[in-house]
Amino acid sequence: MGLTIGGFLIGFCACLLIFSLGGLYGSYTAYYGAMSWVDEVVMIYNISHSDPYVKSLNVMRNISAILNPINSILRILPGVDQGVEDALKQLSYISTVSSYMESIQAASERAIRGIALLEILAWIFMALSLVAVAMIVVGFTVVRKGARGPAV
Repeated sequence: MGLTIGGFLIGFCACLLIFSLGGLYGSYTAYYGAMSWVDEVVMIYNISHSDPYVKSLNVMRNISAILNPINSILRILPGVDQGVEDALKQLSYISTVSSYMESIQAASERAIRGIALLEILAWIFMALSLVAVAMIVVGFTVVRKGARGPAV
């Protein structure tokens, strides 16, 4: 029984060690790659969460909420001047710009969370590697005790 349990521990933890070392390598590679552009991410995050940015985004949302129905009504009405229609078309870009601004804001939040996750992920894989090594040692100990036979 001890040989079976020990063999299982050795095999399972060897696979766990390989997986965790691969994850450790990948997370360190991604982390140091991300560190090359972390300043830009923080700058975009700070800009997209600043008061002027948020206020202008809210103004654009409010303008879009007013202009979209007006634009729809004017398209239905016959005989609308082409200049008015062109002006409303230009103003309809405000909703597009506000959606782009929201996307930038959301992407900067995800990037900040991703960088924080990469910092933690490397430590998790390192701890997992140490646990796997410790369990391999335990597995070898169990196998050696099982190979000696029962204590009489």
